[in-house]
Amino acid sequence: MKRSEVKSKLEAVKVAIAQIEKNDDVVLYITQNKHLTGVGYISEVESIGELVKAHNEIRKLSTNDFTESAKALGLSENEIPESDTKILGFKPAHWFADIETRLKELRTEIKLDKLRDAEVALTKHLSEDDMFEMDTVGIDELIAV
Repeated sequence: MKRSEVKSKLEAVKVAIAQIEKNDDVVLYITQNKHLTGVGYISEVESIGELVKAHNEIRKLSTNDFTESAKALGLSENEIPESDTKILGFKPAHWFADIETRLKELRTEIKLDKLRDAEVALTKHLSEDDMFEMDTVGIDELIAV
């Protein structure tokens, strides 16, 4: 990167941070009050690795494969009943949806952290002229009568 690009990159980073921070979507977890053994509350999972563990746990708990029994009974694929498995009162699809929601949140948090790190690094390398220009933006509008 050239020194002449620092200011424009910093402005782009600030815009990206502002876009993420202004997002005021309310996230509701279907399984919000359910504590999954060995995982905890999905909404409180703090790492992608823990989410993988949660996904695997739900997958294991939701395995309800009727294929072998259906074959033994001579049933066709259309006749195989759907799984009615529930985990702590919720279907596996609800758990998977909450896991995907939390994954999206974690990815956003990671991106925001990286953008903030970039902002600090870029700010450190601003020239005095660029800093002066950024500090005085809008002064004319403030003193205009």
